Amino acid sequence: MTMLRISFVIVWMLGLSGCPPNAEFAGLFRCASDADCGANGSCRHGLCVAQRCGDGVLQGGEDCDDGNADEADDCTTACAAPRCGDAIVSPPELCDDGNSDEDDGCTSSCRFGVCGDGIIQEGEACDDGNSDEDDECTSACAAPRCGDGVLSGDEVCDDGDQADDNACTNACQEAVCGDGIMRRDQGSDEDGFEACDDGNAADDDACTSACALAVCGDGIVQTGVEACDDGNEMDTDACLTNCAAARCGDARVWAGHEGCDDGDDEDADACLNSCVAARCGDGVVWAGQEGCDDGNDEDGDACLNACTAARCGDGVVYAGHENCDDGGQVSGDGCSDQCTSELPENCAQIIVGRERYTFACNFSSNFDQARELCQRSGADLVTPLGEADNTALHNAMRALSWGGDFWLGFRDPDGSGDNPGAYVGVQSEERFWSQGEPNENALSCARYRNRDDARWHDKPCRNAYRFICEVQP
Repeated sequence: MTMLRISFVIVWMLGLSGCPPNAEFAGLFRCASDADCGANGSCRHGLCVAQRCGDGVLQGGEDCDDGNADEADDCTTACAAPRCGDAIVSPPELCDDGNSDEDDGCTSSCRFGVCGDGIIQEGEACDDGNSDEDDECTSACAAPRCGDGVLSGDEVCDDGDQADDNACTNACQEAVCGDGIMRRDQGSDEDGFEACDDGNAADDDACTSACALAVCGDGIVQTGVEACDDGNEMDTDACLTNCAAARCGDARVWAGHEGCDDGDDEDADACLNSCVAARCGDGVVWAGQEGCDDGNDEDGDACLNACTAARCGDGVVYAGHENCDDGGQVSGDGCSDQCTSELPENCAQIIVGRERYTFACNFSSNFDQARELCQRSGADLVTPLGEADNTALHNAMRALSWGGDFWLGFRDPDGSGDNPGAYVGVQSEERFWSQGEPNENALSCARYRNRDDARWHDKPCRNAYRFICEVQP
């Protein structure tokens, strides 16, 4: 517009000056048409002026010329039609950086680079132009990776979080017992719950192979912590409910192995420290129950087999302390009330504990003399009280090692000698004759023979033998 104004002024001045039509003024020529101005000029208001872009006149080499400086309309300030790549943003372009570089933020199609356009822009790891999530480029234009929330490749799962203790680990693998990661997303009553996970298959440490905390009673022995674990609630077997091995002194009776177990160190109560019920003869004095307990079967020492202390009058001769003990409290019966012998010389008690105080004499006399000697001590010749008593007397006689035979308290009063029924016992009607006995025809009396059997034999009463006496009860 400025140039047009100048040209107009010049023409006006020329008109005023009255110059001829072909006169030249300041490099401008009069003209009637563009043809008068040549290839690079145009006729404007009768003067040839040079062509230029932006003069509002469409001239050769120009696609357009709207005479303005607006780059966003249909004609650029370079008098060219807008195009993508001219570095001028014109509708419908979103951008135009004037180059063909596709990864600088403005594509060669004059569009801003976006994820999914198939062009890798700055900040994009990839762009395959699709929305397929399971190929090599995600819809976020990133290479697939564990933790992106997109299941791809070798991933079993991908929850897109950083939590390693739920159903999907940070390695994109399904959480399983034994993977060394403890799940915390489940309640104790839900499937998949883990109380622990040490990542090994060992069942004897603090965490079992089922991902449960090892506890006493689970049936698995925890090394270094439990001595045993039988998984039951019985306290009377080899493994207690506290997972300790049963032992004497644990206050629990181990069935089939212990008679008792009171759990203390007291050996004088009803249960010994060996977990055997206290009894007479175990060698331990049971307080309040036993007077003594020497643990032997010897009845002639300081402690009787009934676990009472030996004393005069208990019917047992206390060896080295008593000459005799008939269990009585009176004298004159062969044994005094002080347990000293009142027996004839060379006579001694031979059976301890027999109902009748019994003694034998180690010298020989005929039947009548022997009986008289017994009677002087308040006794009489012995008569067995039954089969067992007869055998016991015979064995006691043989144990004396005195040799010979012994008179018994039976005789034939009428002298027939061979009639077993005729023999009269002083204190008993029992008869234990050997086969074929009695067989004497003279006045005969019964005796023990110093042989293996306890059977009787008869001999003339005048013969002399050792003899056995007993005190009447």
